[in-house]
Amino acid sequence: MESPFITKDGCYVLCPSCKTPLTESVEERRMVQFKRSARVREPVPCAACRMDTCRDAPLEMPVAKAGGWTSCVHCKTGLLETALYCHHCEKYQKEPFER
Repeated sequence: MESPFITKDGCYVLCPSCKTPLTESVEERRMVQFKRSARVREPVPCAACRMDTCRDAPLEMPVAKAGGWTSCVHCKTGLLETALYCHHCEKYQKEPFER
């Protein structure tokens, strides 16, 4: 699993569609396309959801707030340690709490 990209100010850059942290290679390609004219941009798909990361503005989450980085127990897609649900395979990491 490729490590997530962390900005100089200590933030993960998240996919605008699935909120998964972008990997370093995806963020590099996204920035190259971002600097090009909107008419000639090529799509840069997210590694998790395969949606184009150039269509909307990405989100940022501070690393300290996010915590650590782990893999989904089902599909091995990268997730934050605090994640309860994987949006890639649509499964809970643990059985959900029920009353």
